[in-house]
Amino acid sequence: MFAGLIAGYGAWYFSTQSAANHQALGWVFPILFAILAFGIVTPVVLMLTADLSLKAELPPPEISSHADAGHGAGHH
Repeated sequence: MFAGLIAGYGAWYFSTQSAANHQALGWVFPILFAILAFGIVTPVVLMLTADLSLKAELPPPEISSHADAGHGAGHH
């Protein structure tokens, strides 16, 4: 997650340096680029650092053949 924050800050910083402040929506692009950088870098880093492995298949649960005298087994 810290890589995404750093990438977002970098995108914001570099886009504020190049954005013209006299434009009506000049403040939108640095925020947009920061959100996009965070949203792209964070999942990529998580995918690359994840320990993906196949789990061993669990055996199927055993089904008991005898009927339990639990709830609903008889009338009161």
